[in-house]
Amino acid sequence: MLATATVLFFATISPGPNNLFIAHTGATRDFSATLAVLAGVVLGTLALILIVWNGLSLVPERLIDAMSWVAAALLFFMGVMTVRHGFRPARDEQTSHPSLSNPLLLAAMMAAFQIANPKSWVLAITVTSVHHSDPALGVGSLLALAICIPTATLLTWSAAGRALSACFSTTRRRQVLSLVMGAALIAFGVGILLP
Repeated sequence: MLATATVLFFATISPGPNNLFIAHTGATRDFSATLAVLAGVVLGTLALILIVWNGLSLVPERLIDAMSWVAAALLFFMGVMTVRHGFRPARDEQTSHPSLSNPLLLAAMMAAFQIANPKSWVLAITVTSVHHSDPALGVGSLLALAICIPTATLLTWSAAGRALSACFSTTRRRQVLSLVMGAALIAFGVGILLP
């Protein structure tokens, strides 16, 4: 179980689209938005682990290609919405695009991104394989780890974003943060499409 926990920890603490998005959410939105992002990431990851655990990980290559395009499109959308968020008046904090202001839609978007992202499949296959290597361990312990560890690492990224929010309290700084974070999300999307 230590091997599974180690893989999950390093995969979820390292920089990536989920962590950048939740850091930006922590810096610029309320805690309900952070919880929505966290719930979507964790639920999407749990869904993938259950799919892989039940032997359904043999996905046709055409479907993987389509999933890459969907993941890239979601990252592009998240990037554009992040940039737009930075250029709204500060008093208009919660009136962004409906998918970013509605916690259920935000969670669903993040869960869909997990399922469409080929890198999330790699994580699910890896942790399931590592966990399966010990016959005494069942799917319940894997799911518990897949809830606890990503929750802790995502909350860490959110807290870092919140701690840095004072640095981005002026309109100009908030715009720069949103531009950088949005561009990073778009770049991750382009990276998914590159061979």
